[in-house]
Amino acid sequence: MGAEKMKICPVCGKQFKPWKRKVYCDKNCATIARLQRNKKKQEVKQIPKAKCSISEVAAEAKRHGMSYGYFVGLMWLKKTREPEVYRYRWM
Repeated sequence: MGAEKMKICPVCGKQFKPWKRKVYCDKNCATIARLQRNKKKQEVKQIPKAKCSISEVAAEAKRHGMSYGYFVGLMWLKKTREPEVYRYRWM
């Protein structure tokens, strides 16, 4: 067989013998990592109030050749999502 490779736990830094696709040394570290990932997802980004009127936004949407709803949805996505989400037809 040969020498077995050891992995380092990304949460606590402890070395461990991997089994299948194991990433963390034990269940506690896996739970901590999962909670940290979920905490980032649950942080609600406060969207500031619109600084312009609905008619101004509608005019801007029309200028870009979009409907009001599509344009506002796009603005919302840009404020709340990560940059790699923009693989759609509007980008």
